[in-house]
Amino acid sequence: MRTTVPAFLLALLAGASAQAAQVTVTVSNAVAGRGEIRASIFDGAAAFDKGDDPVAAVRLRVHGEGGTFAFDLPEGRYVVRVFQDIDRDGKLGTNMLGIPSEPFGFSNDAMGTMGPPSFDQAVVAVGAEPTAIRINLRR
Repeated sequence: MRTTVPAFLLALLAGASAQAAQVTVTVSNAVAGRGEIRASIFDGAAAFDKGDDPVAAVRLRVHGEGGTFAFDLPEGRYVVRVFQDIDRDGKLGTNMLGIPSEPFGFSNDAMGTMGPPSFDQAVVAVGAEPTAIRINLRR
């Protein structure tokens, strides 16, 4: 399943000199047929660290073991955060220790130590050419 999501940010930046490019994200290793995949794209470390105010977000119903979606984004540096919301409660489920109980992943297949990766570990540079990102969900 493929979904294209034009980032609402482009309308706000219409006068800016940055060109838009398509960023295609392919997610694999989802639990087949359960819940939905939720993805958010962040353009700065502060927003990424708080998990608030993504420049774009999408939700896909899970068919098979993954999905593909695309965003149109201006040139820049971005991090993609993805999780499979199996119970459809809108948030990443965790156990009593704070360890994710639902599949999750980040651009660059980045992993943090005792928590999520840093913005710099997961950042992807988007230029004028289309960019492809593959994220393998960790279970």
